[in-house]
Amino acid sequence: MTAAENILIEVKDLQVRFPIRKKKLFSSEIKQLRAVDGVSFDIKRGETVGLVGESGSGKTTVGRAILRAIDPSDGEVVFHTNGHDVDIAQAEGEELRKFRQHMNMVFSEGSVNLSSLASDRLRLFRSRMSLVFQDPYSSLNPRMTVRDIIAEPLIASGMMKDRQAIDDRVREIAARCKLNLEHLRRFPHAFSGGQRQRICIARALVSRPDFVVCDESVSALDVSIQAEIVNLLKDLQKEMGVAFLFIAHDLSVVAQMSHRVAVMYVGKFVEYASTEQLFFAPRHPYTHALLSAIPRADPDAEFNPIKLQGEIPNPLDAPSGCRFHSRCPFARERCSQEAPEWREVDIEHFVACHFTEEFDFSRQKGQEPRE
Repeated sequence: MTAAENILIEVKDLQVRFPIRKKKLFSSEIKQLRAVDGVSFDIKRGETVGLVGESGSGKTTVGRAILRAIDPSDGEVVFHTNGHDVDIAQAEGEELRKFRQHMNMVFSEGSVNLSSLASDRLRLFRSRMSLVFQDPYSSLNPRMTVRDIIAEPLIASGMMKDRQAIDDRVREIAARCKLNLEHLRRFPHAFSGGQRQRICIARALVSRPDFVVCDESVSALDVSIQAEIVNLLKDLQKEMGVAFLFIAHDLSVVAQMSHRVAVMYVGKFVEYASTEQLFFAPRHPYTHALLSAIPRADPDAEFNPIKLQGEIPNPLDAPSGCRFHSRCPFARERCSQEAPEWREVDIEHFVACHFTEEFDFSRQKGQEPRE
């Protein structure tokens, strides 16, 4: 399979704007909040792309716009549906295989533009995408058993109707997520945070999706439980070939989980590269500042995090030019006047900075955050 054929999702100039009414003394004004402002990237089959940035940078909005949980204001999200024969072969159960075959007939063009898909076709296509929420406590219905929670995507999408087939599928995915038969009879209140997140993961993967957005899916868990969930996601990815968009604040977890990483700031990407390139040879000052704040496991190691001045700008009144220039220690006059071009500075290493060639932010291998 060529590199182009291996691309699952292609995001082109994605924009999400929210109208905000600002009241004045005798009138009001509607301004556009640009939560996501021209983001372009791709996700390959079976790959994990990490998405990091400060709170309010637009990370969650990107994930929800890809899934069409919110409608993009502009741009395209293209889902490449090549390899349907593999999907059918891997589908457990006759009903699931028939549903996949029906989808192949409906979406026979090879690629689907999710940003313009009609509601009835989008509902049919949703079985190929899923979401793991941040809070495992509030994302589960307390009045439903674990069996019913996991089975809900199969029933709601119409993928399976036979109760025995649904039960078999639920048991199969529950076992993969380290849940036993006794767990399926219980209600969510009887579980710990880590077990609830396993239930959320099982619900997300029960329909065998090609793509899952993990929105801060380990941030509410203890460190030891985080490691278990990350290892579980990696094992499931190897078994099922699912691709993840992994949204997180913890760069150590992102380094462990991701193949490529995108860094976001005030609605725009500032850097996008493989995990190794980004962590050991960052090319943007903002990325360098984030990496400098990762705690070291060695108490004797030097720890000098870069302290950025000020707060992240308001997207309603974003700075002109480079959006990071108001906090960048290397900013020059050009940075406040001209927006930097999004360009490839190395093989599959993209950055938005006027003076990236002048910086050397390389890190030592011994400072690898994942160890």
